[in-house]
Amino acid sequence: MGATGDESMELLRVARKARDDARAAGAVRSPVYAVGQGLACAAGFSALGLADVWPGWSAWLLGAGVLALAGFLVLIWAGVHHGGTTPWFGRRRSWVASLVPIGVGFLAWVPYGPSGWLVAFGVASGLEYVMRGVRTGAAQ
Repeated sequence: MGATGDESMELLRVARKARDDARAAGAVRSPVYAVGQGLACAAGFSALGLADVWPGWSAWLLGAGVLALAGFLVLIWAGVHHGGTTPWFGRRRSWVASLVPIGVGFLAWVPYGPSGWLVAFGVASGLEYVMRGVRTGAAQ
């Protein structure tokens, strides 16, 4: 059977409270998430790019790059699941800012090839994560 008007209003109130609580919990995330994400991203992509430049160190650099990027993904997952929300969806400026590292990477591709793209993309992405975390006070 269907819910009455009073029951529907109560369900709506509970749902709104749950949404507001999730947003509030997500808003108190530490900027340490963003700094960690930025450093892990920069280190991972830079190590992958340098592996091609320094063949004697390629196995070590590839391993370090993969581990750093795995740490980056863990920090992303922890930051997103911390408050139960993904606050960057629906914000155009965050999506546009995320495209800047790709452009920087392509600019580095021209003189330095794929290795230059990986290093420039990693450093630019890491910087973007750190700046976003410092600006908003929370990992995104």
